[in-house]
Amino acid sequence: MDRKLLAVIALMLLMIGSIGFYFSFFKEVGGTFAQESDLMRFQNERGFEFLGKFNVIFPATVTEIETARDAISFQIKNGSRHNYDNYGGYDLKVVRLDNGGTGETVFVFRSKEKY
Repeated sequence: MDRKLLAVIALMLLMIGSIGFYFSFFKEVGGTFAQESDLMRFQNERGFEFLGKFNVIFPATVTEIETARDAISFQIKNGSRHNYDNYGGYDLKVVRLDNGGTGETVFVFRSKEKY
């Protein structure tokens, strides 16, 4: 093979790898989970540990993700406010899921490692 062909092949492989990374990183929103354990495993594989949950009904599809560092505050659809404070050095994540019109399921996670 000549060098130009090898360079083209290498570039194509790099592009394919980048596209795969992009979709694996951003696929959380729109992802559907059949059961709670599937969501827990998914977040665990991405370096997050479970902190809390509200109105758990599955199957459910991720509709929104909120992130913060050190502390996070949010309100669930029933109007109650929740604060997760005193997590200095950790990334926090609120995952909102739609469970087919029966309400909103919400999970809270923190990074396993400090930033």
